[in-house]
This record gives sequence, C-alpha cells and structure tokens, in this order.
Amino acid sequence: MLQEYVEFLVASVTPGRNYVFDKETFIMKKISITFASLVILSACTPPIPVVGKLEATGEEFIGSANAAKGEVTGVIYPTNVSCIAPYKTHLVWDSNSTYTSNGTLECTDGRKGTWTASGSNNIGRGIGTLDGQKISISFGNVGIINSY
Repeated sequence: MLQEYVEFLVASVTPGRNYVFDKETFIMKKISITFASLVILSACTPPIPVVGKLEATGEEFIGSANAAKGEVTGVIYPTNVSCIAPYKTHLVWDSNSTYTSNGTLECTDGRKGTWTASGSNNIGRGIGTLDGQKISISFGNVGIINSY
C-alpha cells in the first residue's frame, strides 16, 4: 500500500506535466501525502528505555520498548535471561501524551507473566508479575533517572 502511495506521489509531480487540479483532487493528494508521512514516521520512533525490578529476588530487568514492533525486549540481570513483552502500540502525538499499555512477559528460562503501565514517553510506571513474583516497572526518557 505504501508503494502505491509513493508511485501516486511520484506520478503527480512528473516534469513537464500541466498541473491543473480541482479542489477535490488537491484535497485527496494532501490527505495521501499526510497518510504516507504518518506511516513512514511511525516506523522511525526511537526506542523507549524500560527498567524493572523483581521485588522478591532483587533481579533487575533492563531493556527498551519498540513502538514500531509493539514489544519490549530486555535482559534480567544478574542471570542474563532474555525476555520479550509484546503490547498493543498506541498512537502518541507528542512525548507528553499519556497512555496505558499492558501485555504479557515471556523469558527464555520459562518464566511468564503479565504487566500494565501508564505514563508518557518521557516518564511512566507500572507493575506486573513474573511467575507470581511482583515486578515494578519504570520507563521513559527521563523516567529511568528516578526509577528506584
């Protein structure tokens, strides 16, 4: 679909072509350009830092959220266990817009759990469980500084 929009846009600005647009065509092209820009920019979202701490064991999770994929990936230290936590991506207009996300958590050592978190890309907190153990979560570009 993106390729069709790009081809449409390229065909719309062929050199030497007479550009006479009616209002409807102009509006449709403007909508198409806006939509294509949103699709392209959503794939360029930088990762958001995520940290967590298992309260019972003191193990720490360090990772990042990738909004384009809709997943958090990271490692539990000191055991070096990899984990992945898929979630539903939210459309965020700016870094201060707030949202709530939730998802599952699966680790390579077989542990599984669920989590929920609220905040913005700048700062947020959440809680969850991993094999019945409580895990506290902090995320965001400035939220990590005051995480513990």
